[in-house]
Amino acid sequence: MKKYIYIALLGWLTNTGMAQQTQLSSLYPLNRVMINPAEVGKDEHTHFSLGYREQWVNYLGAPSTAWLTGQTQLNDKMGIGGMVIYDKMSFIQNIDARLQYAYQLKIDRYSNIRFGLSAGMIQTGINFADVIADDYTDGILSNPTFASTVFDAKFGVYYRKNDFGAGFSVPQLLSPSKPIPNQQLIGSYDYQTHFNIYLDYRFKVNETTEFTPMFLMRRTSASYQFDIFGNLKLDNKYFIGLGVRQQGGIIINLGIQAIKNVQVHYAYELSRNGAANRTGGTHEIFLKVTLPKKDKSHLEEDGTPRKAVDKF
Repeated sequence: MKKYIYIALLGWLTNTGMAQQTQLSSLYPLNRVMINPAEVGKDEHTHFSLGYREQWVNYLGAPSTAWLTGQTQLNDKMGIGGMVIYDKMSFIQNIDARLQYAYQLKIDRYSNIRFGLSAGMIQTGINFADVIADDYTDGILSNPTFASTVFDAKFGVYYRKNDFGAGFSVPQLLSPSKPIPNQQLIGSYDYQTHFNIYLDYRFKVNETTEFTPMFLMRRTSASYQFDIFGNLKLDNKYFIGLGVRQQGGIIINLGIQAIKNVQVHYAYELSRNGAANRTGGTHEIFLKVTLPKKDKSHLEEDGTPRKAVDKF
């Protein structure tokens, strides 16, 4: 039984593994604070999103992810937000909770650059009690649970000029590490630093229709992955998208403005490679709520309150 546990742990717990430790999503082009804190509060609306992803359905212990995000703009220069992500694969689970902050510098009337930082706690739990074993007296199960909490941060930059955008972010910036308190397993849970680089361009067809292609590369010291997406918004109400993920599959997403200020999006990923192509694919859904714009008529350009003026 040990060899199966070692195989799972080596992919997730050692710094030589090829695993993608950060959470995957097929709908991040529609909720980019998931990948870059610099995009927090970049418009005047307040946004909340709730999502769930079930990967490789029909596989016992396959990865699943749930998340809650929120963001708002403080003024023309600053935005704040927060997120909580719950990630589970077999007997390993992560809870990532953090606050996000972004600051914008205006370069000229056509372009700006935003800097973002998020910081918070990552809790990782390993529950060997969930392992299906032939011999439950095996010493590796003597200490059935392991939990660690570490502090971590993410840094990001986003540049926009007219309809062109380019972003860069560094998840797991501090590369924290935690030893595994199990005498049968010698090693540690190492959080690898990741790098995200992406480009996008918004083609505005008319006032209600636009098409946005997006390219993203994820990279660690041991592996990399490319995504290419194209998302179309029709009549400011309907959303259709198509994507391709290297070492993944074909991604189709659909969305609708269900009621005023509420959007519902769904994505299906058809896996093409390895054992994943024998699963029922990957499903993802999220709900996005957008609150009306804030009334800033009482604020100066720097966000401070205007002085009262007597009216005659």
